[in-house]
Amino acid sequence: MRFLKWLLALWLVGLTPAFLMAQVDQQETVANKSPNSAYELMLFDFVYAHRRIDSFVTILQDSAGRKFVPIRNVGVSLGYRLQVNLVERKITGFLATPKDRVNLDFKSGSGICRGRAVTFDPAACFVQDGDLYIESSLFCKWAKLDFIWKMDRLEVDVISDLLLNIPREITEEAAEAFVPAASTTAKKAKPISSPYELITLPQMDFRLRKIVGLGVNRTNDVTTPSLEGYGDLLYMGAKYSVSTDYFGRPRADLTLGRTDPRNGLLGSLHASKVEVGDLVVPPISLIQTGNSGVGISVSNAAIQSADFAWNRDIEGDAPANSIVELYFEGKCQARMKANDKGHYKFPGIRCHEGANVFTIVTVDATGQVSEKRRTLYGTALRLGSGEVRYNAFACKTGERLFGSDTGVFARPRASEFGLELNRGVSESSWLTGLAFQIDRSRYLGIGYNAWFGTTLGKVEAIASDDGSRAISLGLSKRIGNSTLSLTQETSTGQIGDLRGLGTNITSLSQLRFDGLAGGLEPVSYSFSLDRYNGSNPTTYFRARGNKMFGNVSLTNDVIAHLGRDFEENFGLTTFRHEFGSSVARFEFGYGFGSTEYYRLSRLSFDQNFSSSFRLQYGLEHERISNQSTLYGAIYRPVGSLAVGLDFRATNENVRLGFLVSTGIGNLDSGSRYDFRAPNTAMGATIRARIFLDKNMSGKYDAGDELLPDAGLRISGRGAPTLSDKKGICLVGGLRSGQEVSVILDDDSLLDPSWVAGSDELLILLRSGKTVQIDLPVVATAELEGNVTQKIGEWKSWTGAEARLMDHSGKCVGRSLVGPDGDFIFSRVWPAQYDIVIVDGDGNILAKKPQFAHFGEVLKGIKVPIGN
Repeated sequence: MRFLKWLLALWLVGLTPAFLMAQVDQQETVANKSPNSAYELMLFDFVYAHRRIDSFVTILQDSAGRKFVPIRNVGVSLGYRLQVNLVERKITGFLATPKDRVNLDFKSGSGICRGRAVTFDPAACFVQDGDLYIESSLFCKWAKLDFIWKMDRLEVDVISDLLLNIPREITEEAAEAFVPAASTTAKKAKPISSPYELITLPQMDFRLRKIVGLGVNRTNDVTTPSLEGYGDLLYMGAKYSVSTDYFGRPRADLTLGRTDPRNGLLGSLHASKVEVGDLVVPPISLIQTGNSGVGISVSNAAIQSADFAWNRDIEGDAPANSIVELYFEGKCQARMKANDKGHYKFPGIRCHEGANVFTIVTVDATGQVSEKRRTLYGTALRLGSGEVRYNAFACKTGERLFGSDTGVFARPRASEFGLELNRGVSESSWLTGLAFQIDRSRYLGIGYNAWFGTTLGKVEAIASDDGSRAISLGLSKRIGNSTLSLTQETSTGQIGDLRGLGTNITSLSQLRFDGLAGGLEPVSYSFSLDRYNGSNPTTYFRARGNKMFGNVSLTNDVIAHLGRDFEENFGLTTFRHEFGSSVARFEFGYGFGSTEYYRLSRLSFDQNFSSSFRLQYGLEHERISNQSTLYGAIYRPVGSLAVGLDFRATNENVRLGFLVSTGIGNLDSGSRYDFRAPNTAMGATIRARIFLDKNMSGKYDAGDELLPDAGLRISGRGAPTLSDKKGICLVGGLRSGQEVSVILDDDSLLDPSWVAGSDELLILLRSGKTVQIDLPVVATAELEGNVTQKIGEWKSWTGAEARLMDHSGKCVGRSLVGPDGDFIFSRVWPAQYDIVIVDGDGNILAKKPQFAHFGEVLKGIKVPIGN
């Protein structure tokens, strides 16, 4: 390869054959006169992390020994996205990420690089051979690089202080589909069906408490039962609840329903959620926050996922067969190759609420870089242009399936009907329509919401046939990870009373600020100032903050009434510390008014009492009544049940309780599980068995090894628990109705050669249900070898590459061949392969079959070339 470089270099400069022989004899002298007599020409290989990333990079050197590099050629090799304007001698674009912006003017010798102003000698660059050459030391200083020149090997090693995004070749197989930079997308996940059955035994929590009179105020013995359970009934999910009301009278509730995140319910209605029975009516903007009663509710509103993101497609046109990259917040989200007509499409790109600014970078066949931006707007409704979201209900408030609603907070009896429609007008705006009836009173409303850059504006109005009116104006501004919002609402007549504000309230003004400070341990905070106007104007200040310090979290809540008498002021500070498999929590509450001071202190613990017992206990003290309370619960799993006791003792009485729960769900003795209160039937649970699949069957067989300390990733996020010594990873308390993806977290596996042996799974979470899955782990192989020739040692071939081809002829691994002929393939799935050696033009030099065994590290593979 060195001889070919010399031959090409000398041909470029037009030297004589006699001079050629002299140069071959003196191999260390690699400089030659270039077409521009002021510089000498050298041809180098670019090497990064012991891998050749480019060959025949032309380096020009002047008489003072300064080296000049072609910025476009070198930039493409290093993964930089720089646009070079040869006419104006300008460079724009970015380096490793879009955050490292570059804007340099070589005519004036000034510009911006990585956020800082720079000045330089304009003579440090020049245009030649269709590229812009820059002095290498200047380029290294801007880009935080080091070049190590190896003249004897015609090679320059690149060392970078920043992580380089070295582009890999996009194969033809990937030309029709995008290549994600992150984890597997949900489209590739394998769904696990979770059908509803005619009837199932519900998972439930049952408590029976006995209050025994002790202390100063003796009371009659009272027994209070409570039951909460979830199961299937009539091919719907059923929620059962039995308890006593405020006056000690028994009450029972039953709610039936189905959930489908893919909007497949009720045929053409494409509903996502249907409920019937005892239900809570969804809140209606400007009318009420919610209500309870007996009725039916149907909605096609999008089921919110764990990260509140939604998916959109991004497509466009670029030069034919060019490489197209998609960046968001400085990170490459996906990379693909445009087709022969130049069309590209990135499907299922995740967007969050508000403006999502994407950078689309295109690199054509000549290395020319172009860049453009595309903004997509996400809404909490996940509503696109022309899409419709509806929410319809009919109910009788103040009633229940089993008796009437009684108690201090019982709602008045009334017949309510409502329909709310949201329709996307464009990608960034939507209309809202509302029709609502309470007995004989009717209400009609309309609203409009639109994003303007990072600002969301809204206007809503509603009117009733009795003359009541309400209007709301709002603005929300996204500032980084924070949101500043201002809302002004005015209401008259009955509407204010329906919202629980009272008929004397005529308007509400709210200024709110929500934020999240970045960093490894982020701080979340929220502040609001609420002003109620009417016959008795009043103002409230509310604040909430949370800070993580490793395993410690600190939360503070404050509500302050800013009236003259300082009534209704309250605050709560919570300190939470995780250590091992236990949690300690300290809470300090305080309140003060015009005449008295209130304080509450609470200390609680949640820990494993032994290998099979769970213990929760605490102590609290209230200053105003000088009352102390000791409370706790101890329980253990017994098969698929959890049984135990709970108690609460004060100065006046002792409450003892017996607890039986199936909602904790299929715990084995000694299992690790996350921190949840005993009443857990309402949560969904995932129980994964993780094992080393030694026979590659995909299921747990005799001889397979159960793996402890392995974790899961649920919808791209790490689960809070690891598997126990029996390979069981139990994650509970999950939100019902979500469709989540589950896959093994490769980073949690003890051996770096182990990988997930199954595809990502899609699971529909349901209250009270434990989804049991098996997740195999495969020990991959590592193959190391060397390219040899029958005659002599390895002779370098320009850009030679080793490829690992599977039985279908698909390339599943690539390794650049080193200067000594070495190559390596890591994390190879056990199977039969062909190792193929190709030169820089793709010509096959050699081919050898090779089998990769389970967990094998095979060295010394010889791949001969020629005879």
